[in-house]
Amino acid sequence: MESRKRPLAEDTDPISTKKRAVASIDGSPAHVNGTITDEDEPKDNAHLELFRKEAIFRRMKHYSRECERSQSRIAQLEQRRAVCEAGLTAMQACWQQLVESMRVLGSPNTSPKVNTDSKDLFDMTVHFDPDSSVLRKKADATRHLLDSFVQLAEQKQPALFRDEMYQHYQRAQTECTALRSEMALLRSKIEDVESERDRYHDDLASVESRLERLQSRTVAELSGPNIPSPVKEEAARSPKKESEPSPAGVVEVNMETDRTGTEVRSPSSPVVSGHDNNRQSPGTSNDHGSNGVNGVGSRFEGKGAEDWADIAESRQTTIETLQMQLVEVNKLVNELKLDMQAPSDERIKTSAVYKVLLEQCSLLEHTTEENSTQIASLEKETNAWRAKFEEVMASIPEEVAVVKEGAAANAKRRETEVNRLRSQRDQIGAELVERKADYTAKLGSLQEYKKLAESCSGRVVVLQSEVKRLKSQLAANAGDPDLLAFCLSEKGEDVSYVEDLKSRLAAAECKASALEQSLPPSLSVDSDTARHFQSEVEARQQLIQVTKELDKYRSIYGESSSTLPPDVRRLSETLKQKETEVQKLRLQVSQHEQAETALYAELDKLSAAWESLDRQVKSKVFDLTAMEDRLTKIGVDKAKLENKFYAAMRDKEAIESERKNIARNLEKQAKVIEKLVESEKNLLSQIADSDKALQLMEVKFGKVDSLRRALEAQSFEYRHRYEDEKSRGTSVNARADERDRLLERDRSALRKQEEVLMKKLKDADREREKLKAREESLRQKSQSTQGYSKEAELQSEVDKCMVSGNNQFALHRACSRSLDQRILKCSTCGLHMRSTVITKCMHSFCKPCVDARIATRQRKCPACNLAFAQSDVQQLYFQ
Repeated sequence: MESRKRPLAEDTDPISTKKRAVASIDGSPAHVNGTITDEDEPKDNAHLELFRKEAIFRRMKHYSRECERSQSRIAQLEQRRAVCEAGLTAMQACWQQLVESMRVLGSPNTSPKVNTDSKDLFDMTVHFDPDSSVLRKKADATRHLLDSFVQLAEQKQPALFRDEMYQHYQRAQTECTALRSEMALLRSKIEDVESERDRYHDDLASVESRLERLQSRTVAELSGPNIPSPVKEEAARSPKKESEPSPAGVVEVNMETDRTGTEVRSPSSPVVSGHDNNRQSPGTSNDHGSNGVNGVGSRFEGKGAEDWADIAESRQTTIETLQMQLVEVNKLVNELKLDMQAPSDERIKTSAVYKVLLEQCSLLEHTTEENSTQIASLEKETNAWRAKFEEVMASIPEEVAVVKEGAAANAKRRETEVNRLRSQRDQIGAELVERKADYTAKLGSLQEYKKLAESCSGRVVVLQSEVKRLKSQLAANAGDPDLLAFCLSEKGEDVSYVEDLKSRLAAAECKASALEQSLPPSLSVDSDTARHFQSEVEARQQLIQVTKELDKYRSIYGESSSTLPPDVRRLSETLKQKETEVQKLRLQVSQHEQAETALYAELDKLSAAWESLDRQVKSKVFDLTAMEDRLTKIGVDKAKLENKFYAAMRDKEAIESERKNIARNLEKQAKVIEKLVESEKNLLSQIADSDKALQLMEVKFGKVDSLRRALEAQSFEYRHRYEDEKSRGTSVNARADERDRLLERDRSALRKQEEVLMKKLKDADREREKLKAREESLRQKSQSTQGYSKEAELQSEVDKCMVSGNNQFALHRACSRSLDQRILKCSTCGLHMRSTVITKCMHSFCKPCVDARIATRQRKCPACNLAFAQSDVQQLYFQ
């Protein structure tokens, strides 16, 4: 499918283009439809940006590892801190117990007491502060206790020195001093170990960053000779930023390919090629990663001169064998170069470049025919779009007028609605205020009712006590002790005396019936025994009554009342009358005593009622004063509301004047709109001019399309080259594997020759500079002798493709792979293949990206921001 992207503007008429918000997989700027042109973005800057991003990513990973180590270290320190705090509390308890035991062993009268505070036992800051008051107090107490022990020692010194415990203490003291000296030595060793630990940590960080650099694909690509100079400069600067110097003794060597195919070791850059002569196998570890030249020297310091001579001879033999292998490899490379410089005709015809050129010729012929048909269709489309545009511009003023009228009607309707809602809000607010006032009045009246109910309840209690007192007085006047006892009892208030007597009679009857039922059954039969028993019961009852009467008479007349004379009998009768009167008086006295207590209680209740009444009167007075204050406040509020009313009237007049000003401004804006309509007509004329410019842009678009087709042809060419290089790469890999097997056998010998290589490193650097100078001179000579004919260009392309070396092959393979991915994969997500095309702008993307745009209603092209409909999305097929 042909692309319809607008071409770039000419130098005479520059146009500011919008930056594309498109990102590729690796973060570099991606081109729409996979096309790469010199005008859009240089390839050198893309490599440079990719290299910088990967360097930043490696530094971020380094910081992440450092953060994880710091977090683990913090966790360990927190755990140690908790252990130390627990030990400190245990030590505090042990020390306190020791001091107490010392105080007990010493003289309790002379030893001072320590003032222990309970808060200090749970305050950990007191224990950690060496200058705190708590430690000073404990030190003073301990000092006094030691003084007391010294006094005891002076009194009992001979016995103390002979004691076994004292000798054991002396031995423990000597051991303590020895252990303290050893602890000082261990502390110095620990400091040395910590310094070495920090140094090894820094070395590990630098090695990790260097390893990530070696594993980076971009750095591997940068090792090739075709990478431009800015990227190489960035690659030269990045090791200084990314990593610190390597650990002691570690020397990294790089293999650089010269003009003849020989490789020279460079100490400045890491090993990048996958077929290095000093490469390790996956199964072996890097022995000299932690022990370098100095480490090897330290291992062999104790050996003699003979050992050094044997080592030198063995390394010299290995160097000679390696030099012989290098000569053979150079011969093979020279033979391949001669074959490439003078190829045969059959080889040229079977080459990928020749096939690509034939395909390009046929493709160019086909593109010219398609361009002619496309130009005619584009002209028809532009005319149709121009007619549609004129119709839309003609309908715009009418639509604007309709929208303006609708907006004015909506504004009026909203204003009336707002006024109605405001009036409703004011009414509801007034009703709410009235209801709040009613509610407060109801609460006040409810409180008053409660107070009246309390006073009435007190009055009722007083009246009940008075009724009880009067009943008891009547019973005392009647001379009935049982009735008086009943009236003075608590149950006399709610129950009458008759009901009480009935209840007592019922209880007595129940008791009698229970006793009768408890009699044996033989007594219930109509017999002499039952009659005798009944007569005995009646006799006993009569005896009880007679006994009561006899007691009453004896209390009045004495024991010998039956033999009294008549005068004495009259006196006894008068005495009997006086006794009844005395009994009544006694009952009245008891009743008066009970009434007096009731009167005192009534007096207390009346005083309480009087106080409550006084409080009510005072509260009414206070309510009257509050009401007067409220009336004055209402008058002040009324004056304020009148002032607000007049201010609102003034605001209304000001709003009315402002409304008139707005009406005048609307008239002015209507005139401005008329002027804008005239300017719109001028813009239409400018649009016609822009249509002409659009035609010029279409011509440029044709050029860009042709350039795109040329790039597609190049992609076919790269694909054929990739096939040829792949077949050549298999043979090269086979030879490289064979060479690796040979190198594995010599690896143990090469590790022992690091000292000799370090000595000869400077010579190798000088030789490398000479070789580079020779290579540069030969390259300049070859460039001066070359012509600009098509055969020379073809030969140079073949030479570039056939250059031996794994670095060039890896770079070519990576470039072709990245080019295929950029052409075939979606430029928005970089994950899926292009399967959908937008026919309105002819930009292609993957189906998920386009479906996401349609689902979120963001129907604009991600490349050019041109709006499209769902009908403009079509399926894309590659043939």
